[in-house]
Amino acid sequence: MRPRRPQRQFTSLYVVCFAPGAGHRNALSSALSAPGRTCLYFRLLRPRKLLSPQSAMGCCSDRAPGGYHGASPEPDTASLKGARDTYGLTTNGSSDILSSMSNEHLALPESNLATTGASRLVEVFLAGRSPRTLEAYRQDLGSFRAFLGVATVDEAARLLLAGGPGAANELVLRYRADLLEKGLAPATINRRLAAVRSITKVARMTGLVGFTLEVPGVKSESYRDTRGPGRDGYRRLLDALDARLDAKAKRDRAAVRLLYDLALRRGEVVSLDMEHLDLEAGKLSVLGKGRTERELVSLPEPTKAALLAWLEVRGTEPGPLFTNFDRAGKGNRLTGRSLHRIVRDLGKAAGLEKVRPHGLRHAAITEALSLTNGNVRMVQKFSRHKDLRTLNVYDDNRQDLGGAVAALVAAGA
Repeated sequence: MRPRRPQRQFTSLYVVCFAPGAGHRNALSSALSAPGRTCLYFRLLRPRKLLSPQSAMGCCSDRAPGGYHGASPEPDTASLKGARDTYGLTTNGSSDILSSMSNEHLALPESNLATTGASRLVEVFLAGRSPRTLEAYRQDLGSFRAFLGVATVDEAARLLLAGGPGAANELVLRYRADLLEKGLAPATINRRLAAVRSITKVARMTGLVGFTLEVPGVKSESYRDTRGPGRDGYRRLLDALDARLDAKAKRDRAAVRLLYDLALRRGEVVSLDMEHLDLEAGKLSVLGKGRTERELVSLPEPTKAALLAWLEVRGTEPGPLFTNFDRAGKGNRLTGRSLHRIVRDLGKAAGLEKVRPHGLRHAAITEALSLTNGNVRMVQKFSRHKDLRTLNVYDDNRQDLGGAVAALVAAGA
């Protein structure tokens, strides 16, 4: 078997030029001397893998309109010194920049990711996302930005991609270690790492870089506690609300009812508008997690009564269904963070530990499985989970199958 021929680290120096009115068949020398042109110089690590014109344009911070002017392997030194545009930056007059450049300056195109290219990357990455997903990505990428100590997410993306695959993976490994040192939950760490991996994947998809990140997430056990406060805990929350006679109590009761009676997520509750509620038909239009269209869910009678009591305070004018009572934001949409605080404080008033909105959803789903004797298909319609395996985790935790088997083993010893 013939031994494989070792691959050279750098194979060829290529020049890609953009010039007004230039065509494919023009000579390279014409492109280098054309007025208003923009050129990009780079070396390729892998043979025969030439950067596309669109990808090269993504790396240029200042480019002239026009067509792709071609690429030439190993251009002569005189032609290179005659070029006035380096790394997408147009200069006037003669320039000896190329003669003073080292091999480090003529590296992979990702080492020259311009700020405008990074800005376009972030814009493309966030485009078309739902408001909740957009907010989550902004928070996760904001965490990465803060770790790097830069002012914008655009600059964070540029620093991530500019050094090539080795430097990018090393940077994200240090970011992962920093998140672990802060004691964040594995799910939070993995979500933030996924955001950084995703934007790198989009950069590769659009031709800005030729690599993806290989940094793994941290091990976690999903849905370790799927029980929540339980039915009794939920009743204690309602009792705590009964002791209050203010207008906020009616709003909070209606929101808590939706969290438990319909197993709605926090974001699904605060995103509701008046137009999504039809009390006469007993229907609510909900935009579920990861969905692009709303779906109708039926309102139980106690839930309808709580919503009707809240509307007597709020009124029926268009706008957010749940609004703020605070002086600074009175009348504005209730935020997810505010709803989390409301449920947390209500739990404290009821003598419960660490009650949160999603815990009420957990409690509702667990109760639904008990009342339907573990009918996961039926409960899936209630919880609106896309993956049935998630409900199997709820059902296993509800029955404590491991504990039941342990009791059998111990009894037979």
